Amino acid sequence: LLSKVDSQGVNQILRNLFSPSTVVFKDVIEAHVFSTLSIEDLASLTNNSLTAFKRKFKVFYQTSPANYIKNKRLEKASKLLKI
Repeated sequence: LLSKVDSQGVNQILRNLFSPSTVVFKDVIEAHVFSTLSIEDLASLTNNSLTAFKRKFKVFYQTSPANYIKNKRLEKASKLLKI
């Protein structure tokens, strides 16, 4: 059985995971991952400063924005080459 502290921690994680700001942040990233927008532009679209954007991005994706975008583009190129 989860203790009260454990269940509160789990509830907080779930609230953060599915909070509107988290969903909007991830939606903006996914919608623009293949665009020519700069990281500064993505930060602006998510209503964050560049520093806050990079910090939040690292929390959500466990990597930097530049690495994430590069890897997504490489994955897409790989799929296109297989066709």
